[in-house]
Amino acid sequence: MAGRGRTVRRGVRPDGARFGIHPALLDAALQPLILLSPDTRVRLPFSFSGVAVHTTGVSSARVHLVRTGTGTYRATLTDLSGNPVADITALTVRPAAEARAAVLHTQWVPLTASTPTEVVPSPVLTAEADADSVHALVQRARALVQDFLAEQPERAAARLAVLTRGVAGAAVRGLVRSAAAEHPGRFVLVDMGDASEEDAVRAAMTAGDEPELALRQEGVLVPRQARYAPELTAPDGAYRLSESGTGQLDDLALLPWQEAALEPGQVRVAVRAAGLNFRDVLITLGMYPDRPPLGGEGAGTVLEVGPGVTAWRPGDRVMGMMPGAFGPRAVADHRLLTAIPTAGASPRRRRCLSRSPPPGTGCSTSANCAPATGSWSTPARAVWAWPPSSWP
Repeated sequence: MAGRGRTVRRGVRPDGARFGIHPALLDAALQPLILLSPDTRVRLPFSFSGVAVHTTGVSSARVHLVRTGTGTYRATLTDLSGNPVADITALTVRPAAEARAAVLHTQWVPLTASTPTEVVPSPVLTAEADADSVHALVQRARALVQDFLAEQPERAAARLAVLTRGVAGAAVRGLVRSAAAEHPGRFVLVDMGDASEEDAVRAAMTAGDEPELALRQEGVLVPRQARYAPELTAPDGAYRLSESGTGQLDDLALLPWQEAALEPGQVRVAVRAAGLNFRDVLITLGMYPDRPPLGGEGAGTVLEVGPGVTAWRPGDRVMGMMPGAFGPRAVADHRLLTAIPTAGASPRRRRCLSRSPPPGTGCSTSANCAPATGSWSTPARAVWAWPPSSWP
């Protein structure tokens, strides 16, 4: 890649035998636009005009990008011999939208308005929860949807009220949502719960243009997008992320934790990063024996050492097996910790974090380790990373 001022040149080489202009080639050709950006904001292509393709099936190309105005560029692609491949007279870019700070989730709220509407009710679609029964139910629902669309022209005001019940009904609702995306306003989904068929049809007939209803003890509910407010609030003092024993991921909580004096051979660590293992998911779901604490591995700074510990001292940066690592502090066996590699450590030490470290080492050559980029991964475990340079 070469560049000067408002001009950038770059070479790209994908396989373009099946395309006029290979998508990867075009994408790679436009990557240098960031070098021509007047500031650090990310800008994405918005519109193309004056596009001319001179040669198809090209697998290697050079691109010449020139900024011609505010947010506008000219792109010229040539093959390696300099023959023209494509020209884009005006490529307009716009700043990428900033990510929303708030996360949205679906919240079911009572239906407040009652607007009469014409519906054609379906039979109640329900079945056993085995795969064959669910598949047959979905095929039945597909036929109902196709027949309704064929018999009811688009100008008809009636909507098909799809009545579902139970776990098998969830598969039907997924199918109908896909159909509704292609035919908006033609369906209303009704999750009946324990309600009667008459109540379900009555709710659909008074739901106006609502696309989906759920009948519950609270009444008729409709889905709305709401800002998600995190419910995990850290208490004062020591705490741990704990499961409540219900087997539900939604019931995780930050609970106070009474810290005890260190026993011989133990080390107290200020946790800066913790590894999320599939074992933690099994513990939360109640599928792991003896319900051990969540968080089995982590990294951080030694705060305190117990009697008999000579390998570590306060201030050392360590990583390894730490039961209860999902909290600000954890206690570990000093034999299951190893020092966090520094920039001058050997490549082997920088690359290794043990999946099951042997006592006294905390590092195993049998681990399936990732390259030394400040993150480590092993099978069935999430990658976890931190910025060691920012620690005290």
